[in-house]
Amino acid sequence: MIDFKPVLQAIIITMRIILTILVLTLFLSCSNKKLDGFWFGSVKVDLGRYPSLIRFENDELFDYFSMENLVYHDTIKYRYFWNKLNTTNSQYKRKQYKIYLNKTELSFFDSKSDTLNIIYNKKKEDNFVFDFLNDKSLLIDLPTGNGLVRTVGRSHRFDNPLYLLYKNNKLKANFLDTTLSVENNFLEFLRNKMKTMRMDLYYNWERSSVSLIADKNIRNSDLNLLRKQLKIAGFARVDYFLKSNSYDKFNIFSSKLKDLSEEELSKYNVPIDSLLESITMPSIYETVSNFKDKLLLVEIDKNVIKLSDSIISDKEFKNLITPSKLPGNNLLILYYLTENSVYQDFIHFYDLILNSYYDERDDYLMKKYGVKFRDGNVISRKEIRDANINIPLFLSQLDKEEYEKIKYQL
Repeated sequence: MIDFKPVLQAIIITMRIILTILVLTLFLSCSNKKLDGFWFGSVKVDLGRYPSLIRFENDELFDYFSMENLVYHDTIKYRYFWNKLNTTNSQYKRKQYKIYLNKTELSFFDSKSDTLNIIYNKKKEDNFVFDFLNDKSLLIDLPTGNGLVRTVGRSHRFDNPLYLLYKNNKLKANFLDTTLSVENNFLEFLRNKMKTMRMDLYYNWERSSVSLIADKNIRNSDLNLLRKQLKIAGFARVDYFLKSNSYDKFNIFSSKLKDLSEEELSKYNVPIDSLLESITMPSIYETVSNFKDKLLLVEIDKNVIKLSDSIISDKEFKNLITPSKLPGNNLLILYYLTENSVYQDFIHFYDLILNSYYDERDDYLMKKYGVKFRDGNVISRKEIRDANINIPLFLSQLDKEEYEKIKYQL
C-alpha cells in the first residue's frame, strides 16, 4: 500500500512557501505603492538652497536632479520594506537608504550613521515651481504662451527662482527665500545676494540667470525696472516661466538681459570701471546704423502691434519676420512696449517672434542632425550654436526715449 502522507506533506510545504512568497510580494508591492507620486524638497549646500524632486512609479525611482539620471538616463528599481529603501540601477549597482514615511512627508537618513539627509514633501501644487516657493501666500497667475518645454532637472536646473506679483497694491518679490517689496533697496538686496553667490564654491557664470515666475498682470514698467536691477547686480539671463500642463516640465522663454548704457549705470550710482567688461556694449544707435535697411521698428500697445503708426495683425507681423523670407537671414527687430502694456503682452509678442525662429531652426537641425531645436533633452550645445549662427535672431527692447529717437531718424 502506497503511503501518500509524505507526498501530501511535501505538497502542503510547497503551497505554504508559494503562499508566503505571494503574500510577501503583495506586501512589498503595497509598500511600494505608498511612495507612488512626486516628492519635492531642497538640499542646502554651503550658501545656497537647491531644488530636489523625485518620483516613485511602477516600482521605479526617478531622481530629477541626480547626475546619474541626467547623464546616463538610468533606470532605478526599488523596494520599500520596513523603513528600508533598496535600489538597483541598470548596472546592478545597489544602494540602501533608511527612510521614514509620515503620510505627506518622507525623510531620508544615512543607512549607517542615521544622519538626516533630506526631507521630501508630497506634491501639493499643480506645478513644481509653486511647490518650491517658500512663501505660500504669494498667489501667481503665470502668462500663457508656446515656449520651449523643458524637463525639470534634466534640461533645466531651475536656478535662482524669483517670484513676482502685486500684493496689497505693492510689487512683491520672493528671491532665494526672502520676500520683500521691489523698491529702492531691492537693488542693494540683489547685489548682496550676488556677492554671497560668488563666494559659493558651486557658483559659476553660467548660473548667473534668474528663473522668473511672475504674474501675467505685472506692469511692463515694473518689469523693465526689475530687469535693470538684475543686470546691475550681475545677472546675465532671465528664464521667463509660462503656464505648464505638466508638474515636472517647465514651459519657458530664455533671454539675455539688455546691456545698460553708461547713463543708466550712472543713474544707479554704479562705478563703471569696477564692472565686468561685458556689462556695457555699443549703444543701440550704433547697432541700428549697422543694419540700415534690415530693421523692423514696432510698438506694442497692450496686445496691439503697430508698424509706422499702423496696426498690423499677428499674421502680417509673422510674415515680416519669417527667417526664410529675409535676405541673408538678417533682420534687427526693435520693439517698444508702452506703459499700458503688461507682462502677458510682452510674452504674447515674444511668442510670435521666437516660435517663428524655433520652427525654422527645428527644420534646419532635423535635416542636418536629426534633432529639433526644441528638443531640450537631446540637443547639444554644438547643434544649438549651429542653429543660432545659421538662423540668427537680432532682437532688442527699447525704452520710450530710444524708440522715439530711432523712429525720428528713420
